[in-house]
Amino acid sequence: MEATIGKETREWVIVENEGNKLFGVLHRPEVENPPVVVVMHGFASSKIGSNRCWVYLAEALSKAGVAVFRFDFQGAGDSEGSHDQLTAERYVSDALAVTRYLEKEKFDRIGYFGSSFGGAISVIAAALHKKIKSLALWAPVASGELWIQDFLKNNPALALGNPENILSSYHGVKLNSQFKAEFVKFNASEMLRELSEVPLLHFHGENDQTLSLSHQKAYQKVREDSSAPTTFITCPNTDHVIGFEPILPEVIEQTVSWFLETL
Repeated sequence: MEATIGKETREWVIVENEGNKLFGVLHRPEVENPPVVVVMHGFASSKIGSNRCWVYLAEALSKAGVAVFRFDFQGAGDSEGSHDQLTAERYVSDALAVTRYLEKEKFDRIGYFGSSFGGAISVIAAALHKKIKSLALWAPVASGELWIQDFLKNNPALALGNPENILSSYHGVKLNSQFKAEFVKFNASEMLRELSEVPLLHFHGENDQTLSLSHQKAYQKVREDSSAPTTFITCPNTDHVIGFEPILPEVIEQTVSWFLETL
């Protein structure tokens, strides 16, 4: 099933991975051989995004001649699977499965976009795939250690209780033991070292109450000696979910420009 919107065609796509169907939308601009950007949403989010921000981003990219594939990870949105069965490894597996699908569709210039936990997953998947042309990240998680530090700072009472309760659930989603064990050791910023030749755009809100600026600083430290184009932007008066912020149109515009320059 597909629908034509302006100068793009939207196709409903199903990608199978690990026995589950991943549902996505492929935005195809009416240009020959366009590059494509894979949009990776954050934990407990979906391919639509807060305030439909991933739809708006996809429309802006498509209008500029860049195809976009936004999809739901297993257990999110319309995709099959259960959130309480997810692990970071499965998130990465989904990202790579989607990338293989796009390669079979003859897309030869692929970029990754990721937000929050999806931003971290995009870094890890890009490091494993080794052929991703460009990265753009909005407030990505740098490591599980830094996330836990932020969480305890925001919830000091939990620091005095059972450590198991810190990662027992997130936004009402129960987390399994494997996810918790992986997340404690999770370090996406270190994986960025393997992407020193891949262009990187990184946004982070100055007033982010979920992920402190320590996450951005971790990525910056790793990126100091990179030879590839690199831009770090700290957005003033902006919280974690950029989709709800007045700065959204400007950040979308800058993200589109970035991919046009680097894909």
